Amino acid sequence: MSDDDVWRLPPTRHGRDIRLGRERAPPSLPSGAKARSGAPAVKTPEAVVKLTGRARGVAGHLLAQFDYITRNGKLPAETHEGECITERTQLLALHDDWLLANAVDGRGRDAANAAQSVALTLSMPPGTPPDRVEAAARRWAHDTFAGTHDWVMVRHDDTEHPHVHIAVRAVGAGGRRLAPGPADLQLWRERFARELRRLGVDAEATPRVARNRLRDADPPTAHTRRRHSADPHAADTGAGPSSPPLIDESCDPRGRRGLASIPRNPQDSERESVPRFPPQSDDAYELDAPKPTRSPPRGRR
Repeated sequence: MSDDDVWRLPPTRHGRDIRLGRERAPPSLPSGAKARSGAPAVKTPEAVVKLTGRARGVAGHLLAQFDYITRNGKLPAETHEGECITERTQLLALHDDWLLANAVDGRGRDAANAAQSVALTLSMPPGTPPDRVEAAARRWAHDTFAGTHDWVMVRHDDTEHPHVHIAVRAVGAGGRRLAPGPADLQLWRERFARELRRLGVDAEATPRVARNRLRDADPPTAHTRRRHSADPHAADTGAGPSSPPLIDESCDPRGRRGLASIPRNPQDSERESVPRFPPQSDDAYELDAPKPTRSPPRGRR
């Protein structure tokens, strides 16, 4: 091989494959990979659909529920037909209509303990526009109970969390009763979050199991690290694993604790420790009197 062959490129390489002075920039990561790689991720607000109770029987429970969500008729309510209820007389008429419809559609079921309505609450974290929460809840109710159940909704602005109360008539078309379970609530949360996103509001409906896993995967805080540390005093004093303990747990043959010296703190371990109980010397008996002798037991002469 001549000296010129040393500087020739391999037959599989070309001049455009060579980069001098600057390396090619690594490809950008997707948003999910950036969050997993340690970049600070913004937590998306969670949409909430909660089952708050049921009005049962005919002893005024349904009217009490209407009074609560409307604040005794002071807040306007909206029905599934778009009617706005602003007076208590309208609320009483709606109450009577629901009781009669439940009795007819319930097909003779005992009304003394039967559910007359199901109460739901749709809410979002503080800072969410209340108007959009109300619009999303209205659309959600229309899509969820269209042609099956009657409902009435009221918006509340008395807390930091914008929320809407929805009372749904328990007996629907064909006598089918409303009995939502955990799976139904999760589907309703996803639908509510979808309506919020359609209105430009960031919302998610993460299942409970996934939320618990995300919470458990959070990095431990300094307090948690100190609590689970092998040496709990190392984080407070700066001492390492070889530092002496604050309390000496040594025992003498008879089981008594604390006979060894105890430093006041780990930083005083280099000081000369003072024994708590000085050892007894045989010279103590030679100062004034001879050593006492042990007399033989009685009866043995």
